[in-house]
Amino acid sequence: MSDERRTYPRLQLDCPCFVTLRRGQGDMPCMLGNISAGGVMLQLPPHCEAEGLPFGEVVNLVEMPRALAGALEGVQGRVAWCSGLQAGICFDDVLPISVDDILDMLDDVC
Repeated sequence: MSDERRTYPRLQLDCPCFVTLRRGQGDMPCMLGNISAGGVMLQLPPHCEAEGLPFGEVVNLVEMPRALAGALEGVQGRVAWCSGLQAGICFDDVLPISVDDILDMLDDVC
């Protein structure tokens, strides 16, 4: 997705940050690529390259670093796109956090 179409500023993660994607077929370990108030980009595990994630699938983010848990634990969203080992998740409800809040959380993680 081009930056021009993005509603919320994305912040790239500078370190590995693991989360679990809870879905109907079971839990999937992932790594956060970027984060915004409206969604996240995830790096999927290698075994997902062939199957990917179906567009529109409902998912929840769980099991993440404590610094992010207050804002993200249990957040529900939908798969907005999937390409190779990357997927975009659009949250059902925009998180009530600012860019500065996200930066503070990431400082504690990275």
